[in-house]
Amino acid sequence: LIQFLAQPLEEAECEMIRLACRGAGTNESLLYPIICGRSNEDMQVLKKTYFEKYEKDIAIALDGELSGDFEKLIFYSLQAAEEEFNEEYHTEEKADEDADAFYEAGQGSWGTDEGKMFKILVNSPPEYLEMVDAKYSEKYGYTLWKAMEKELTGYAEKAAVFIFGMKIRPAETVAK
Repeated sequence: LIQFLAQPLEEAECEMIRLACRGAGTNESLLYPIICGRSNEDMQVLKKTYFEKYEKDIAIALDGELSGDFEKLIFYSLQAAEEEFNEEYHTEEKADEDADAFYEAGQGSWGTDEGKMFKILVNSPPEYLEMVDAKYSEKYGYTLWKAMEKELTGYAEKAAVFIFGMKIRPAETVAK
């Protein structure tokens, strides 16, 4: 622990990512709080630091370490594609459409389209995600948080809920 505290934050996080992937199996519970829920800028710094420290792209290092929906969500997060909030684009109407799309990707269909859910979750700026959450709650009776808990499992669920929390209630999420 002291070894991590003595380093700049980004370097310590890169070392933790590498440790999470070392040996048999991967420590997913160590990976998702480091990778998920970061701003685009913070993600770029993390990826650059990892490359400078290990001369390897972080996505290549993680390839083969992860699987399933958790892998999809981690790689969506690595893209650092959160949109900047634009009130002309991120309207109430669009929030209504995305609330419906989130529902159709999950409870509104047979089987879950995790990719569609993850795209909305990862790409939406916090202000807009709050709008989508409000529309979802209004139309379907509960929050996006609850919908993710119902539709996702394992580390994909934990990571998705973490991302949502980091966007909507970051202080509470980090405190947990």
